[in-house]
Amino acid sequence: MFDSLNYAILTYVGIIKSSLNLLKTFEGVSVYFKWQSQFETGIKSIDDQHRVLVSIIGDLERAIHEKTSTKIIDHLLSRIVTYIATHFSHEEKWLLFTKYPDAESHKVEHEILKQQIFDFHSKVQTKMPDIDKNLLEFLKNWINDHIMNSDKKYVDHFIEKKVMNWPPIVVMA
Repeated sequence: MFDSLNYAILTYVGIIKSSLNLLKTFEGVSVYFKWQSQFETGIKSIDDQHRVLVSIIGDLERAIHEKTSTKIIDHLLSRIVTYIATHFSHEEKWLLFTKYPDAESHKVEHEILKQQIFDFHSKVQTKMPDIDKNLLEFLKNWINDHIMNSDKKYVDHFIEKKVMNWPPIVVMA
């Protein structure tokens, strides 16, 4: 009897776990951070890079939500730090190439963000409590604000300079 009761409990637990995993899958469609068409600048290489950033932030959000190990969260945050530096370098080359009048202030925004991300990364590595939620809110607010306000400002300038199809600089994800 114990074996059949054990089997029934394990089967029931397995069904519940499968249901929860399925729920998480559906939940991830609407809950986790994802690309939105309003983020599009119309500049393919920039949009492609923004998509990668949004994807990594979504992965980080999922990892935090699912309470994965600090090691995985640290790895995802390291990817964000590395990718942001690469993306900013690419974007700044565009700004300089086109002689964008606000290139310097845009670069300063990038430097401030890199420092803020570095500070968050240091706090995650020292396992400060509640940093995960603050980090996610910061990243999601930043990417939304930076793309929608700062990055979209240079689009008209790029159109005027006729560089919308300028070949992208190869960037590793």
